[in-house]
Amino acid sequence: MGFEIVNGVLKKYTEEPGVFDVIIPDNVTEIGYAAFAGCTSPTRIVIPDGVTIIGYRAFAYCMRLTSIVIPDSVTVIGSGAFACCKNLSNIVIPDSVIEIGIGAFEGCTGLSGSVIIGKDYFLGRTSLTDIVIPDGVVAIESGAFAGGTSLTSIIIPNSVTEIGSGAFEGCTSLTDIIIPDGVTAIESGTFYGCANLASIVVPDSVTRIGDKAFENCMRLTSIVIPDSVRSIGKNAFLGCRSLASIVIPNSVTIIENWAFMGCTSLTNIVLLSDIREIGKSVFSGCRNLRHMVIPDSVKRIGRSAFYNCRGLQCIVLPTYLEEIGKNAFRGCKNLTDIYIPES
Repeated sequence: MGFEIVNGVLKKYTEEPGVFDVIIPDNVTEIGYAAFAGCTSPTRIVIPDGVTIIGYRAFAYCMRLTSIVIPDSVTVIGSGAFACCKNLSNIVIPDSVIEIGIGAFEGCTGLSGSVIIGKDYFLGRTSLTDIVIPDGVVAIESGAFAGGTSLTSIIIPNSVTEIGSGAFEGCTSLTDIIIPDGVTAIESGTFYGCANLASIVVPDSVTRIGDKAFENCMRLTSIVIPDSVRSIGKNAFLGCRSLASIVIPNSVTIIENWAFMGCTSLTNIVLLSDIREIGKSVFSGCRNLRHMVIPDSVKRIGRSAFYNCRGLQCIVLPTYLEEIGKNAFRGCKNLTDIYIPES
């Protein structure tokens, strides 16, 4: 077979007619830049023990490749390494992998079933259904699984301390997930558009729920916000139309604009926190909210805060309230009881 090897680096593979199974020689320690790129014959490739690096675009556009064996010696899979291998259907990434480059599996539209991934991040628009992340992974980077519309299950080990923004954005088949202890923030858009996410466990280590973190998680019915959380970002739960009740703990001091807007099933909100302001349109469109007690720490109710809360019947205002914004209670056509404590 046509292998060009220089000092252990496989520089170039020249394919031979009728050769579909390719076994890379044992003396190779690195598969170099685009070594197999564009090869049209191989359907199976075996990488030997001893290889530590799969280089940039090493197997890109190997259109007939269906299976590849990656040994435990590999630590790095470069950017675009398997890009557009459209028939690749099965791959196991060993625990030894500490880096997976950007777009490593981008365009691998045939990749399905269960995949074990290594450290740092996995980027690729695939039909994966189940993901098990091995112990030792410390970070899931921004957009890592974004657009994984077939992903139904993911197991995240306790070693993970960081989940990046948009990490699971648009994973519309994901139904539940457990965030491990040690993660300190749910970043912006982490679960944005996970339309079938019904339950989630937020650990006590989380101090911040970012902007759009759960926006349009339309089947999310309940979530427990732990006492560790100090802020809830803009649009954090916007459009979570199945969310029925929520308790906001004492630790929360900031609820940003539009945080619970359009939570149409929300009937009960318990504000135990020391927040000073209810932001713009925070509860706008929560049409099934019946009663609301606003804690005495609140000094300002923002513009359109309860706009179109048509089911709201009773509200208790805080003792030291200084300002009610424009249209704060507009459209609350059933609001009959407003309690204003003596100050």
